[in-house]
Amino acid sequence: MWRFSVPMRSRGGGESSDAVDFFWKEILMALIGEQFGQHNDFVNGCYFCNRADEYRLQVWMGCDDAIPVTAVGLRLVELLELRGDVYFDFCSHEEINKKGNRYAKPLHDHQDIFSMLSADLK
Repeated sequence: MWRFSVPMRSRGGGESSDAVDFFWKEILMALIGEQFGQHNDFVNGCYFCNRADEYRLQVWMGCDDAIPVTAVGLRLVELLELRGDVYFDFCSHEEINKKGNRYAKPLHDHQDIFSMLSADLK
């Protein structure tokens, strides 16, 4: 699953709340509109959680294969207009089941995806 963590900037939400609203809307529209190309069948759903110190969004996938996982991650960066200030990563369901969501070691993180994007632009 792709996991996004957006810290709360203030008690009232403010800027981070607006960003999360945008991310959630774009994720839902991408799922409904099948915006993941040939990898649509691998995207199973999404999840949102409002924690005390952060917002968590997840995009669930039905596989851990590198090609669809990477393609979906790259597409999410485009759709969500992500920059370096939002942490996100991909963890397998198996890893999360073993260690729990907080301690699972990611297979990809935001730096991997941004590196791939910058390599594509060259």
